[in-house]
Amino acid sequence: MANQYIYENGLKLIHEKPQSDLPITSIQIFCDIGSTYEKDGVRGAAHFIEHMCFKGTSKIPDGKEIFLNYNKIGAYFNATTEKRFTRYTVVCQDEYFKNSFFILADMLMNSTFKKKEFEKEINVVVEENIRNEDDANDLISMITNKIIYNGSSYENAIDTLSFHKKNTLKYEDVVEIYKMFYKPNRMIISIVSNLSFLSIKNMVKSSEFLKKHKMTSCDLEKYPKITTIVPQSTIQYNITKKTGVTTMHLNIGFRTSNYMSSDKYVLNVLANIIGGNTSSRLFRILREENGLTYSSSCYTTYYEHLGDLTIDIESDSHKIMKNGNKPGVLSIVITQLNDLLKNGITDDELSMVKSNLKGSMILDIQNTDTSAFHNGLETLMGIETIVLYCNLYEKYYASITKNDVNKIINKYIKRENMVVCVLGENVPTLQSVKKECEKIVEK
Repeated sequence: MANQYIYENGLKLIHEKPQSDLPITSIQIFCDIGSTYEKDGVRGAAHFIEHMCFKGTSKIPDGKEIFLNYNKIGAYFNATTEKRFTRYTVVCQDEYFKNSFFILADMLMNSTFKKKEFEKEINVVVEENIRNEDDANDLISMITNKIIYNGSSYENAIDTLSFHKKNTLKYEDVVEIYKMFYKPNRMIISIVSNLSFLSIKNMVKSSEFLKKHKMTSCDLEKYPKITTIVPQSTIQYNITKKTGVTTMHLNIGFRTSNYMSSDKYVLNVLANIIGGNTSSRLFRILREENGLTYSSSCYTTYYEHLGDLTIDIESDSHKIMKNGNKPGVLSIVITQLNDLLKNGITDDELSMVKSNLKGSMILDIQNTDTSAFHNGLETLMGIETIVLYCNLYEKYYASITKNDVNKIINKYIKRENMVVCVLGENVPTLQSVKKECEKIVEK
């Protein structure tokens, strides 16, 4: 069972006892701000704020001291900015929880945001984005997402080099967004620890999260999150030529369900059958039977209004359309999608994937971070009764049938949900890609 508490200023705390007796505490703090709240002129602000929170507070003016406090106890300390949220993580021994948590609270609530540090950090963020610009996997993912979530706030990248042209992200705007969104009533503290819920609740109460911070609202009209998308009636394409990318990157994505839908559990099973492990269709047919690609996967993503199932493949650029006299990667993938539409999955595929899911999820719960992330995200998304990660398989996956998966295939694997993106140096023509993809059959 997870214990939950809401403080007077709106701060939410969720606590779970770990499955292990190891004296390890995982702290994850979710801030209800990500790139989806940004608009032109302030794109990249959420990611920049994450960086600035590491640069010092009034109590710890030198950001190096923040890292030193965690390094000297061997703690894991990191942060990440996503489209929907920003998350700060500390994993430490139970005995160091109080000090570790207090430093984190001070960081988030009392960042000094010195202009000199802001100007220095611009170069760091730019360097990070230069590295990402060279990552073909990141690039094709951004392109695919822009089409799938076209029209909504989710179509935009979390951060990219174009957001950091001269004078595009101003200091005053970033500080305003920090003060507007980094408020306790927009934060969730998710903790998995052997320490008691009562002791943690009291420690949180004496932290910076509760000092002089009352519940206040944000001007969401100024920074709106747009959840409507542009409808599509047929397959959408993007062919991007990228000099220096010697391999070919292929994404085939489908618009699917939102986070709240029970369809997502069946979609997760389908994604695993298509490309989730070394027994999946993509791995077996592309790699084992045809030796076409080393990297292939299928994954799912969900937000409040929409989600996606995306096939992600990297292959030899000369084998994307043809493999000598044999079908190439794209043709084989379309053939497999048609087979799923016509014949559905097999009993053996379902049995294998469910067994794999059960085993991998049991292994996952050894990591306290997995449960802390699950509880925090569920709370952020507004799930009132949280099913613990350790109970997810029995609650949602164990009862999934072959018929359930086949219904989901026919519900979402459709032309009006489909996006096809290709990226590389020697890209095929749009006409040749369309010729293959238009072979997709619908019932």
